[in-house]
Amino acid sequence: MIIGIMPLILITLALWGLFLIGVIHASVFILVAAFHAAGCVGDLYFEIVLMFSPIGAMVEDTATGMTIYVK
Repeated sequence: MIIGIMPLILITLALWGLFLIGVIHASVFILVAAFHAAGCVGDLYFEIVLMFSPIGAMVEDTATGMTIYVK
């Protein structure tokens, strides 16, 4: 779960940092952050599926989706 959510967190923090130190303008920040968050929707869906999976479930990432194995 940590690996799945880290790109969203780290890139968002980097964007915030660039905005706060004045490297990017507010409109650029909003546009880039919105596109980034939209791209992370699949990762967020994956995180929600994992949260509702039983403890000990194993996940296989496949080319067409994911498979969750439960004992």
